[in-house]
Amino acid sequence: MKKTIAFVILFTSLFISCEKEKESEDKISFTGITKTDEQGFVISEDTTDWKFNDKWIDEEINLFASQYNRNCQKTFDYKIIVFSNPNKGKFLINTKMPNTAMTEFRLVDKKFNKIISLDSIVTSDTFNSKDIAFNVNSFNKKGMLRLYYKIIENNCEFQGHGDILVE
Repeated sequence: MKKTIAFVILFTSLFISCEKEKESEDKISFTGITKTDEQGFVISEDTTDWKFNDKWIDEEINLFASQYNRNCQKTFDYKIIVFSNPNKGKFLINTKMPNTAMTEFRLVDKKFNKIISLDSIVTSDTFNSKDIAFNVNSFNKKGMLRLYYKIIENNCEFQGHGDILVE
């Protein structure tokens, strides 16, 4: 009887620990930043940041109200970077894209609380470049934040993220 009870306890413990491990795999982790100076020059790169081919889980997808076609021909006209990173709560996001494209942004903390939400940001200047200023000091947020973004053009979207360190 004691062996049976010990076996049941061991089996239950293994089952519970496996379930917890599976849950942690689904969590979104904020790791590493692409370090940039005050002019936007890259000092060191996080290879997952500032790309346009992210595969998002439901929690990330649900940050945005609209969804567009994702099976689109990749373009090389898009670029996005944040500077300076790390920063003291004030930073710029520089986007480069065709004048016909628009961007949507969601800035979240590690608990996935939305801090800033911007939609329909369209570039309009001659060089297809736009700097967007962010100041998160009023939100009293320090540590790692994540900016999710979409570039939308011709009913197609390209999505990505970048981690930002506020010191």
